[in-house]
Amino acid sequence: MRSLENAQGSGPCGLEPSWVQIPPPASDEMQSFYVKDFDLQKTIESGQIFHYKKVDNDAYLVATGKRALFVKQKGEKLYFLGASKEEIKNVFGLNDNLNKIYEGITKDGKDKILVDAVKKFFGTRIMQQDPFECLISYILSINSNIPRIKRNVEDLCKKYGEEIKINSYSINLFPSFERLKDVSLEELERLRFGFRAKFIKQTISLLPKINLYSLQNKNFEEAKKDLMSLPGVGEKVAGCVLLYSFKKLESFPVDIWIKRIMSKYYLKKEATIKEIKEFARNYFGEYAGYAQLYLFLYAREMKIKYI
Repeated sequence: MRSLENAQGSGPCGLEPSWVQIPPPASDEMQSFYVKDFDLQKTIESGQIFHYKKVDNDAYLVATGKRALFVKQKGEKLYFLGASKEEIKNVFGLNDNLNKIYEGITKDGKDKILVDAVKKFFGTRIMQQDPFECLISYILSINSNIPRIKRNVEDLCKKYGEEIKINSYSINLFPSFERLKDVSLEELERLRFGFRAKFIKQTISLLPKINLYSLQNKNFEEAKKDLMSLPGVGEKVAGCVLLYSFKKLESFPVDIWIKRIMSKYYLKKEATIKEIKEFARNYFGEYAGYAQLYLFLYAREMKIKYI
């Protein structure tokens, strides 16, 4: 039987924070609670996580770290299995003050682009993923697209992850550091990861020196510097890991959609990544990560092009 006590020591990636430790046995009965300003489907399908299954019109299996969750939403009621209420709140960002965040990123309704984005994607929250899973998943995202990333992550989980059955469904957990550290480069290449296989193998070999989980206690710039010392981890991958795992909400990752929408509507020119990041840090401030997520969704939905 899984033991919470056994999970609380310092492992190869450092001391695990509470949200990635093995949870105590969850109730076998479906639990529920009321949620406000939350859209489960929009949150899960927003592109921030890659390892989930939609099992019917309003239910999902989500595997993150050592958890396999069954979640579904009916109006303002969220039903779940596989974790405690507090764990569900942490994973789905339900402790974030969304009204305050909306006021901040829309400039009290004066930023018309973000006002429109918030209307379209209202209730989308930033989730909190396991740091190791998030890091490897975003290395797999380099020069890729969401369908391919999801397929790569699923193949990795099926090959090396533990299968968990929940509510008559099954999903494989993301393989742990301990499981992947002895997997050869050739084995990773057989999963069709391309050049990313080498980055993953090299990164895993260096993680004990980085102390991954300790990044939670470092400031943004220090944590980003540590992440970018890993093979294949550039500004975008580091920014995504800091935002979607460590909930450093000042992070503003720049991909092609963000580059287009920021250039077109904010900087009014084809801006560089450096210019975009500097503008976003000054303009959006502490909730830049939420602005980034909504702008990404809006730009993709509206098929924004350059000026």
